[in-house]
Amino acid sequence: MSTFRFPLGHSASRHPRRHARDGRAPMTSVVESRADRSPAGPHHDPRRARERAIVLLAITAIGLVVIRALDDAFLHPAAGLGAGDHLLSGLVPVAVGAAAATVISRTRRGPRSFAALMAGFWGLVGSMELFIERGPRGGLQVDDVSGILSLVAGVVLLCTFVYFASTSASRGRSRATRSLRRGATAVGLVVAAFLVVFPLGIGYLATHFAGEGITAAPDLGVPVERVEFSSTEGLQLTGWYAHTRNGAVVLIHPGRSGIDHARMLARHGYGVLLMNRRGEGDSEGDTNLFGWADTKDIAGAAAYVRSKSGIAPDAIGGLGLSVGGEVMLEHAARSNDLAAVVAEGIGSRSIKESLELSGAIRLAELTTAPLMTSGLVVFADQAVPPNLIDATRGLAPARAFIVWGENGQPAEKVLSPTYVDAADGAALAWEVPHARHTRGIDAAPKEYERRVIAFFDSTLLHER
Repeated sequence: MSTFRFPLGHSASRHPRRHARDGRAPMTSVVESRADRSPAGPHHDPRRARERAIVLLAITAIGLVVIRALDDAFLHPAAGLGAGDHLLSGLVPVAVGAAAATVISRTRRGPRSFAALMAGFWGLVGSMELFIERGPRGGLQVDDVSGILSLVAGVVLLCTFVYFASTSASRGRSRATRSLRRGATAVGLVVAAFLVVFPLGIGYLATHFAGEGITAAPDLGVPVERVEFSSTEGLQLTGWYAHTRNGAVVLIHPGRSGIDHARMLARHGYGVLLMNRRGEGDSEGDTNLFGWADTKDIAGAAAYVRSKSGIAPDAIGGLGLSVGGEVMLEHAARSNDLAAVVAEGIGSRSIKESLELSGAIRLAELTTAPLMTSGLVVFADQAVPPNLIDATRGLAPARAFIVWGENGQPAEKVLSPTYVDAADGAALAWEVPHARHTRGIDAAPKEYERRVIAFFDSTLLHER
């Protein structure tokens, strides 16, 4: 009698118990047999192993970026400062780094990509001191080692971002879906760079890269001497002083930008003090290019000038350019140190002034001002200064001459008239035709000199 035979494979799959009873081993699938022959065993997944390695690499890179922040804040603070002056700028990066590492290790590729991208840019920004060296120090420094590590870590993190983003985008079921995902990734990169990296980067650079200051005697047409004075915080600051010949002195801030203005004042007999801001030249302290703490330096400079023989207490004025003008205006309104100030090119220095704008300018500023202000608070370890409009309302009895250029920055053209109105009769105004930001002295030199000298003569010399 003929015997019916099941096709090979059907017998094994439909009757596994029959094979067990008659002593024959059941057939195994091709996949199982290949897995059994693999040296790593049946559970080895090369893709998952590679991803775990990349996650570990990203977390290690974040650790190097955090080390750079700790080195900058605690191990190598600026001259005149200690570790206790950088608590925010040291501890906040630790918390942010821990959060980024957690996101990369425990979330899906979308959040991972964003965290790696932000941390990568952070690493690159933290290393920029290697390429933008300002001030008196030069050459490779001890703290540059952490900067090099931060640079390497930033590049690694951007590479991990590319990996996470590309593997996420490649999971679409069709070519069109993959293209859409890649396009969305590119758009997200642009938006993130503008809304997050750009304003925070401004805050970091503004608190880490000071101008060169004035390191050699400037040519003012009169003798000058290098001087040292203290801010009200005790920082040792430097500047260049030309003695007065008419009994009045004008402080100029920032000094390097105001050499032409100092030369003009010296021609008319005024004494001038060209100030090196904190962190500039050989002045101690951390820089903040937005001048949030510079009123303390103005107070120290005014005290130094008052100590000079023959200087009347009400014969001290100030001339400030851009941020320097904002600092001068605030200090004149909040103290009796300055009898009169010229403030040229003043605009917004934090979100407080940005909120006073309107229309397209307000929208443009508010895309960056919140994070930029937050970054300045952390990186500078300083509180946000008062709204300059509110401060200007207390200007009298001091006087101000507020100047801005027709071709100046958008915010200065809108806010300068607002500051004049807030002064309630204590300020004069002049929009210099065709002038760029803080360069009225170039656009209309003779008229600029006539107006500025007339203002100081009427406010500082009227009783002499």
